[in-house]
Amino acid sequence: MTMKITRNDMILGLFNNIALIAPIILGLIAHNIQLGVFGAFGALVYNYYVPQENKKGLVYFGLMGTIAFVGFFIGLLINIIPWVTPIFICTLGGLTLFINKRWNIIGPGPFFIMMIGSMAGTQAFVSFQRIETVSWYLLIGILSAAASALAAECCLHVFHGTFIPEQSRFNNDSFLDVLMLLSIGYAIAIFLAFYIGKNLQLFNYYWIVVACAAVMKAENSKHAFTRFHQYVIGAAVGCGLSFVLMSLPLNLTTHVVTIVLLNTLIYWQINKNYLVGNFFTTPLALLLFKLLIPQLNNDAIIARLVAVVIGTTLGLLFIFLTEKTLHYVFPHRMTKFSSR
Repeated sequence: MTMKITRNDMILGLFNNIALIAPIILGLIAHNIQLGVFGAFGALVYNYYVPQENKKGLVYFGLMGTIAFVGFFIGLLINIIPWVTPIFICTLGGLTLFINKRWNIIGPGPFFIMMIGSMAGTQAFVSFQRIETVSWYLLIGILSAAASALAAECCLHVFHGTFIPEQSRFNNDSFLDVLMLLSIGYAIAIFLAFYIGKNLQLFNYYWIVVACAAVMKAENSKHAFTRFHQYVIGAAVGCGLSFVLMSLPLNLTTHVVTIVLLNTLIYWQINKNYLVGNFFTTPLALLLFKLLIPQLNNDAIIARLVAVVIGTTLGLLFIFLTEKTLHYVFPHRMTKFSSR
């Protein structure tokens, strides 16, 4: 079976890598690896850019990029009162899901918002100056993603790329109560994921939130079960690949090149073959943090796998419970809502 790479794939993949590598290179030039790593996380919002007619893709990208930055900044700030952090993270997740569902925004939904927001929630409060500095680092990455998205939009016009037509939007006005309950269920799952991770004190315990959010992007319990298996198997393979890569004597150049290669494989594969795409997410995450923490060892690989198993299991459970609750509360309306 051959993998067909379209003109859109090449253009979008190219600028996805430019968005990621720009803050990393800037950080290396400035001898500030934190700028590079946090900037790289900010650049992940490029994934919210989906080419659509009438520049709708850029509009929605701008909206989600703004939410990501605000969520990250408040997530850092609110760590002054640690017990409030999981409440904020779950509220951010529920609101982001509601916005995406309400306006039928095409893209990864709350996933990257949860990644960025929950990562902020795991950072210990040091000072307001530290919050300002790290927020600027993330913003540089988001601006890199914005510039790349704008450049990709222009290139797609010049080289006659494909834009998703502006379809008649499904009228969700009569389903606002359904959306509210769906968003509340999502928020509760995110709260528990963050709370469990915080109490287990795993390394980068926000990975539990990320894994939970990945499964909860599923449309129903059957789809969630498939994503559960694919994410866990993908993480297990990724942990093996991470062990190999972290055992190699990579210099700074080969380290960055490997990160770019992994990012390319994820971007091209994740929507075509979710299982294969997830082979590369774990090594990408670990190599990014190894830039920040050179002494990172195999304990981080184990922590990643444990976080994935806990998070995906929690996400699968809540998808099932939310689906059953919605069908019980709205028995005659869920069929139409599910077909939107």
